Amino acid sequence: INAEYMGIKSSANLSMGCGASANPTSVPEPATPANGKTHLPTSVASHATVPSVSTVTTAHVAVPSVSTVTTAHVAIPSVPAVTSAHVVVPSVPSISVPSVPATTTSTSTGPVVLDTQLAGHTAEHKAGSLSFLKEDGKILKPAQSGARGDRELDFYNLTVPGAEFDVLATKNLIPKFFGTKMHEGHQYIVLEDVGATYANPCMCDLKMGTQSYDEDCTPEQAAERHAKDAKTTTVSTGYRICGMRVYQTTDRQFKKMPREVGAALTAQNVVQEGLREYFLNPAFRPDVLHETIAAIKHIQEWMNTQSLLRLYSASILLVYEGDPSLPPRVQAKLIDFAHWVRNTSGPSRHDEGFILGLNNLLTGLNSLHA
Repeated sequence: INAEYMGIKSSANLSMGCGASANPTSVPEPATPANGKTHLPTSVASHATVPSVSTVTTAHVAVPSVSTVTTAHVAIPSVPAVTSAHVVVPSVPSISVPSVPATTTSTSTGPVVLDTQLAGHTAEHKAGSLSFLKEDGKILKPAQSGARGDRELDFYNLTVPGAEFDVLATKNLIPKFFGTKMHEGHQYIVLEDVGATYANPCMCDLKMGTQSYDEDCTPEQAAERHAKDAKTTTVSTGYRICGMRVYQTTDRQFKKMPREVGAALTAQNVVQEGLREYFLNPAFRPDVLHETIAAIKHIQEWMNTQSLLRLYSASILLVYEGDPSLPPRVQAKLIDFAHWVRNTSGPSRHDEGFILGLNNLLTGLNSLHA
């Protein structure tokens, strides 16, 4: 089970919207340059010897010039003294060694499959879907086909500086957005890899809101999605655990909670058998709990005041450092925007389903202090 980030939550059992799986348009990707290395030439001879000069009385004696060498020692023998002759010894040319450019080794071998993905499209999970990839501290999220893919890309474009929803970026509520990239004929949305700088990143993906479908669904589709949501904690609590991985210091392995386990939790046990597991490392981490509550409240403050958006089927991605000897560095980010819509009901109406989920989530987390 890998991390979304960490991803789009779509599966055969828990489809989050009314679109299709990813199938972007093909455009070739430029090749990656190979590494180079510069070697110095090897000298043919280790020493170059200037021939000795005989003593003369009435002649000028010229010593043959010495060829330039690059990596050799040049030995010049002493010249015997002369009495009545002018001996001309030519100057020895200076030895020139060419500069060697620094050897550079590329750290990028191209995108690879993301190993921290919790939910979303993976080849192992759903035939024909695309995996999340990672490269140079960034996530490559496969763009979905049709309206859902266009809608999510539109959302991120509206969060860049100066755009309509740039407050989400300035408040650090979402991962950084780096545009798009074509890879092997498919389009990917390039985002910050939130877990890239952690030694052992613990992560939890929480699907927020009381419905996982948007307003573009037909009545029949909405009824079908609602029936599925009602079998999970989505309708009753306003949040659902879609995946989790927690580093265990005892065996240095990650304990994982698949989406199927999270979907089977109920309103009665989701806190103690679900949320609590995220803070067992394996010892309970009250420091992480305290910082997680503060990070979620930061999202809550914005959600309670904004009336521009309704974030259907969006998630909160939680992250902390699993090595207890390191600072926990807790983060909470909003992700997954394939089903967002503008609020057309006026400024007095907020995203009630998302807000209900935040309130119940914070109530459950605060109960873990006891």
